[in-house]
Amino acid sequence: MVKTIEENFGTKLVVLHWEGMNKVINVISDSSTTITDALTDFLCDYAGFNRVFAEIVARAFVTVVL
Repeated sequence: MVKTIEENFGTKLVVLHWEGMNKVINVISDSSTTITDALTDFLCDYAGFNRVFAEIVARAFVTVVL
């Protein structure tokens, strides 16, 4: 299913890959800001999201997971 989504949108869903999860954890642990800000920066820098969409995804992730 992940591969199908990636092919349809033309981008990798890094949050669903082991390597991506490790990068996210490293960014969060090295960040001196909030988790939401760290996730937003990660999505912008590594996944190529624009800042507004990255903030929405980061806030949703923090709300649901944490």
